[in-house]
Amino acid sequence: MARSSVNSTVLLFDKITQNIYRYGIPPICILGVVGHILNVFLFTRRTLIESSCCNYFLASSCIALFQILFSQPFQFIQHGINIHLTNIWWCRIRFYVAHSAYVASTLLITLASADRFASSCHQVKHRRWADLRVAQKLVPLVIIIACAVNSHILYMFTINYDHRNECWAAHGNIYRFIFDITLLSYVILYPLLIGTFGLLTIYNIRRCHVRQRQSSSSLDYRVRDLQKMTLVQTACVITFTLPYAILKLHRTIKTPRYDDMSDVYWAVERLITCFVDFGCYINDGAGFYIYSLSSITFRRTLMQFIYQHQSRLFHCYQPPKAIIYNVS
Repeated sequence: MARSSVNSTVLLFDKITQNIYRYGIPPICILGVVGHILNVFLFTRRTLIESSCCNYFLASSCIALFQILFSQPFQFIQHGINIHLTNIWWCRIRFYVAHSAYVASTLLITLASADRFASSCHQVKHRRWADLRVAQKLVPLVIIIACAVNSHILYMFTINYDHRNECWAAHGNIYRFIFDITLLSYVILYPLLIGTFGLLTIYNIRRCHVRQRQSSSSLDYRVRDLQKMTLVQTACVITFTLPYAILKLHRTIKTPRYDDMSDVYWAVERLITCFVDFGCYINDGAGFYIYSLSSITFRRTLMQFIYQHQSRLFHCYQPPKAIIYNVS
């Protein structure tokens, strides 16, 4: 009777986990792709495309599309409909593309924050870095570095045939521990950097405001806008990505054998992993809904873009004129 109760508990947890993957991934994936496509339209507007900061955001959104398309659909296939992908080379290539895209995308967002800081500096030598030509050189360089730094994934990753058949570094390997520590450090350092650059930018703007001894409502508006963006970006990145890195490191340090733990333990861990994964999925697709829409400037530009295209659509479409017959 007790064994039957355990089995029903395991089946219940696994069914909940599967349904979350099955019905949760498609809308998140679609919203993420649509959001990044809207970001591409937003940052290619004439008012934004010549900004070096917006060029970093534009490149980040383009790369984030690869990150979503090489991760979420395959998680849906494996955990949502239980079709396990067992080709080791496909496992390596898929994770390499997704992880390299994640690193490149986050580095570009960090550079966008640094660009805002440089443009707010009083010294000319610092403002020189906030230049469109600098951004056009750094964007491909960041992509190359991200791909080169993560090339070890192509020959070190494997499929761990355990309770999840996870594509990750092999258990009991020092490489796995180093990779997890590096991932955790990066996940912590990245939001700290964008938060630091954001606060320094706000400090520079306020100091310039005090030096000029002027009361400017537009300056106060810009400070409030940056404060909101900095707070939202830092809080969301930490909330959505830090649990993932901590869970990976926890598994590496603990490394329990599959036979040593109960079925209920693994079912609960699969459910916890599901929620942690969804935090990463939300972060991957939230570039538009959380970051772009948190800026009043970006919202206004987007509304102008929508209004222009709406006007063109209505201008092109002319309803057929009613024909009036004279029956006198």
